[in-house]
Amino acid sequence: MSLHPCKISTLTFIDEIYVVNASFTVKGCPLYSPPQGGALVCTPPKGTYQPCAVMCRTGTDYVFSPPLVYFCRLSSAKWDYFSFFHFRATLPWPNCTAGGNPTSIKAWSQQYHYYDGDEHDPNVQATIKDKFHQLLMLSFMRPIFCQSDPGLCSKDELLVYPEINGKS
Repeated sequence: MSLHPCKISTLTFIDEIYVVNASFTVKGCPLYSPPQGGALVCTPPKGTYQPCAVMCRTGTDYVFSPPLVYFCRLSSAKWDYFSFFHFRATLPWPNCTAGGNPTSIKAWSQQYHYYDGDEHDPNVQATIKDKFHQLLMLSFMRPIFCQSDPGLCSKDELLVYPEINGKS
């Protein structure tokens, strides 16, 4: 699949990710900056879908309720959402902030969307990958995102994008 044509002033190539002014394009889908106070985790862009989740550090919450999973429909290069509770269908994904009202995702899936530590630390990134992998392996998620290519949902294949220099 090729990238959609666009005007680019600066382009850096990093492992199948094109970095353009802190926004990313992964095989056609815009991969927005990671959330402030958090991280973004995704499967590689192959197969039918590329699922991603935004995660927050423990002690923070999202500025608005995200879905359980954002996923790119690679055939159309369009982001979509998977969730079964109230969320805001908005892109880019939300930042994380201290205080505020708990979002519905915090009430339902805290063990999958929150982590302790600095997301730049390789050990914390391993934890983020593990949490996202656990989410993808849930009985209602696996058939959608992992059935066609079990390697797609391998923990070793997951990509973590930490907050960029303290801000996105």
